[in-house]
Amino acid sequence: MNKQIIRISIFNGIVRMLKTALFFFWGIYFSSIGLSGLEIGTFFSVNSFASILTILPSGLSNDRFKSKTLISISLVMAAVFYFGMASTTSFPILILLSVLIGVSLKIYDSSSDSLFYRTAETENFNKHLGLFQSFNYITISLGIMLTGYMIGANIDYKSIFTGVAIIFLSLAIIGFFILPKNDTTKFEIIHYKKDIFKKDVLVFLLVIGLFAIHFGVEGTSYGLFLKKTLHLSSLQTGLYMGLAILPMAISALIISKKLKNWKPKNILIFGLLLSGFGHILMTIKIVEISFLFRTIHEIGDSAFFFFLYYGTSKIFDMDRIGGNTGMINFVSAIGGAVSSAFFGPIGENFGYDIPIAVSGGTTLLATIIVISFIKYFDHK
Repeated sequence: MNKQIIRISIFNGIVRMLKTALFFFWGIYFSSIGLSGLEIGTFFSVNSFASILTILPSGLSNDRFKSKTLISISLVMAAVFYFGMASTTSFPILILLSVLIGVSLKIYDSSSDSLFYRTAETENFNKHLGLFQSFNYITISLGIMLTGYMIGANIDYKSIFTGVAIIFLSLAIIGFFILPKNDTTKFEIIHYKKDIFKKDVLVFLLVIGLFAIHFGVEGTSYGLFLKKTLHLSSLQTGLYMGLAILPMAISALIISKKLKNWKPKNILIFGLLLSGFGHILMTIKIVEISFLFRTIHEIGDSAFFFFLYYGTSKIFDMDRIGGNTGMINFVSAIGGAVSSAFFGPIGENFGYDIPIAVSGGTTLLATIIVISFIKYFDHK
């Protein structure tokens, strides 16, 4: 196995763990300090819109500068965000911090993805992708369960935020020295426009945008659904979330080995169906049944994300992968921003199950689009 891919996978897994460990708990935390559903939705939508403004420049920057340098910069910004969160509950300052973390983590997303694409060997891409994603899911799962345990053990959020900030700062230094260097290139904007404005790419982006709607819902409604609708404790919430994600790691490894037999387009359809129906049916107010369908949803997400990376490697020129993946992240962030602003107040006023179920429906709509334009997803 390529040692650089192993190094990138482990490093990325740790960063994603920190990035996601608190993600599903933000709604609970903000509710506990007195923020309204509108304010919570505003925080997440501002975060997403800040990401939108950052994504394309950061994607293009990864074609011109060393990705590991941009990764270190993004992690320093993330550390500043968490130090800030440990110091204030003022809503105006929280909005400024929301902008900061939106910029920070999208620079990281663009840079880590670009570094992976440029480091992975073409002949072993599926194998490398399976490893990269499985590390990601395992660490995210462990991080969420650990967060639930710490909150359940009455470790205050301020201490958690401070600890995460210190780790991010340490990773910024470590990453600069251990991550591989990537080749840099310089293209005119016209080259990227030609890459994007193709029928298959535009349909691909539409599907990604519809799928991304459930990201905003998970930020604003998922944790509160578990706490206020299913009445789970912090520890139970962490176990529910974390254990549901673990099968994603197994799923990614299986798909990486079976992709040729199963065909990529079938993986995509299968993933969207499981994700959509799983999101709708997890709103059943029986914990065991809800957990079962949440797990099914996560397996579907795993299949979708595998196709996303695989399809990206097939339809885009790797020399311009930074800018092109920037467009994918751009569309995804728009979906998350719109759904955060729209579903935050809906969840508070009508029940947190409503946004979750509706966003499952938008994922199923994406399935219909894939089936309608199936020839564009038949990657060999």
